[in-house]
Amino acid sequence: MAAGPATTSTPQLVSDLVQQARELVSAEVTLLRVELRESAAILVSALARAAAGVVMLHAGAILLLVAVSLFLIRLGLPADIAFFLVALAVMIGGALLARAGGLSLKNGLAPKRSIAQITSLLKGL
Repeated sequence: MAAGPATTSTPQLVSDLVQQARELVSAEVTLLRVELRESAAILVSALARAAAGVVMLHAGAILLLVAVSLFLIRLGLPADIAFFLVALAVMIGGALLARAGGLSLKNGLAPKRSIAQITSLLKGL
């Protein structure tokens, strides 16, 4: 004997739908939290490596810049002009690197998948 059609009431179906929507939103929020933790861990790790690199290279960079200035003096430039030119070149290079780093951080940290899924979920409701 074949089973008949399901006889679930409309209020029960609506209640089930609301419950499933809550569970889906909860799962999406959990996914968002996980993605934010991953992004934070990547950021902390990258900043720690960058800081260690800066510390290690700082003394060497200063000595190299002094050596370039002394080389320019050896080529016949006055000391003040030699050191001024080296300082100017370093400042321009530093400004370019700072700008590039800032632009890199703008695009890489948003939890894009979770935002897209939550947006599409809210549009569907």
